Amino acid sequence: VERLQVENNAMDAVRQFFLDDGYKVEDVSSENRGYDLLARSDATAELHLEVKGSKADELQIELTPNEFSFAKKNHKTFRLCVVLDALNQKKLRVFRPDSKAMQWEDENGNRLSTTEKIGAIIYE
Repeated sequence: VERLQVENNAMDAVRQFFLDDGYKVEDVSSENRGYDLLARSDATAELHLEVKGSKADELQIELTPNEFSFAKKNHKTFRLCVVLDALNQKKLRVFRPDSKAMQWEDENGNRLSTTEKIGAIIYE
């Protein structure tokens, strides 16, 4: 239940942020596109918003292989929207990837790094 509340709060915070900035926002999270929200504005082209929420106040998130692949192929329009402390203060940070999605930068010049990993599930 708490995880679902974190996700819902994060989606609401990001949606509202982009609506307030003049975008039309469409939820495409159920369509497995590699991002959660499609934001369109007259002044800007489309933005593809991947939303991640955390109940913690520290930033460490994981992207699925589909999300990471989409970010690399669409680095100019992809935004990673991270909502920290999503159950309380809802601190939103928006990052854009470099061309290989190995470095991410927010509007204040703060940078994140990427560690790429590949996993597997082995079963009988």
